[in-house]
Amino acid sequence: MPLEFLREIETGTLPRQVTETGDIDLLRLLSAAGMVEADLPDVEGSGTATVRRITGLGRAWLAACRSSAATSAPSSGPLA
Repeated sequence: MPLEFLREIETGTLPRQVTETGDIDLLRLLSAAGMVEADLPDVEGSGTATVRRITGLGRAWLAACRSSAATSAPSSGPLA
């Protein structure tokens, strides 16, 4: 999933080199959605891509997912 890959990118160091075809395809989607800035190879799926940064939109999505996960977690306390 592209958004899971975005989470993985967030935990790493930028700039990040990507050579796996599937990951480059995910970067193409994230870049088209405006969530990352990346240098992508001309030929689809081949070569090396470089993720330069996660955009404000990408960071907002990540924050919203963290917030949503925190508020949807089941309560550990007794039900009244």
